[in-house]
Amino acid sequence: QYPTGPVVCGKLQDGCYQNFQGGAISWTESTGAWETHGVIRTYWRAQDFERGEMGYPTGAVKQMSDAAEQSFQGGTARWDAQTDSVSLIR
Repeated sequence: QYPTGPVVCGKLQDGCYQNFQGGAISWTESTGAWETHGVIRTYWRAQDFERGEMGYPTGAVKQMSDAAEQSFQGGTARWDAQTDSVSLIR
């Protein structure tokens, strides 16, 4: 994937991000750098990214046959293939 914009810093918790084709990488000193993409990123955007209750991502996307999960400061975002929906598990 190629970047589609510059690195942007000065976010909450001194965070930064860079958008790429199909997703983005966000990071802070305490969370590390993690990619977000697809339906989980769309859900995170709807929750106001790091400014919302989810905060920053804290782990990689874990793909399963019928679901995907990614940990965030405020819980785990879980996409369920059967319902095609994302929920936040605290």
